[in-house]
Amino acid sequence: MPTEDKRAKCIADMRALLDFLDAHPEVPISEYGLDIRCCVHEQDDEAGTLVVETTAKSLGVEVEHGVHVTAEMAVGTAHYRIFHIPHEQVRRHAALSSYYGQVEPDAEEA
Repeated sequence: MPTEDKRAKCIADMRALLDFLDAHPEVPISEYGLDIRCCVHEQDDEAGTLVVETTAKSLGVEVEHGVHVTAEMAVGTAHYRIFHIPHEQVRRHAALSSYYGQVEPDAEEA
């Protein structure tokens, strides 16, 4: 997690960006709103899960324990999501990715 100074700078930067977009209606934005994602990087799964659970309490939402541990809330079309990817899932992804480039589909016949 960022230090208080880095967190404050990040929030100030987001406000500046939103002010810019508000002042420049010619700049397109997504009709689906804003999506902020926060990936928790902890040394062990218990610590990562604890960060998500603590954040969920602050957000007033439930934690979802699926493939990833997640919590999310929305304010209108603005969404915030915090998640931790368990190390077993990271290992599974690495194993699956190890086949990348080794297996190619047959070319389509014309």
